[in-house]
Amino acid sequence: MYTENSEKWKNLASIDYFTHFIKAWIPFNAWYKNFYPDLTTDRKAIDEIKSTSNKFRNKLVSLLINGDNDGVAFKSRIA
Repeated sequence: MYTENSEKWKNLASIDYFTHFIKAWIPFNAWYKNFYPDLTTDRKAIDEIKSTSNKFRNKLVSLLINGDNDGVAFKSRIA
């Protein structure tokens, strides 16, 4: 009966992960370019963020460690 559009609806229902990644990467990139202006590559900035205490890293670590509502919601979204 209404099966002729099933493939179209299936394609529309799939998540476009690339767009979500770009929407998250652009503000993150802007933040670390301001926070670490002397680092010239993304790799150097990411390594610095991973190895030193900073606002972004501290928030992620606290969400991963804490069992409060925010921490549980964050962990369930990345699971």
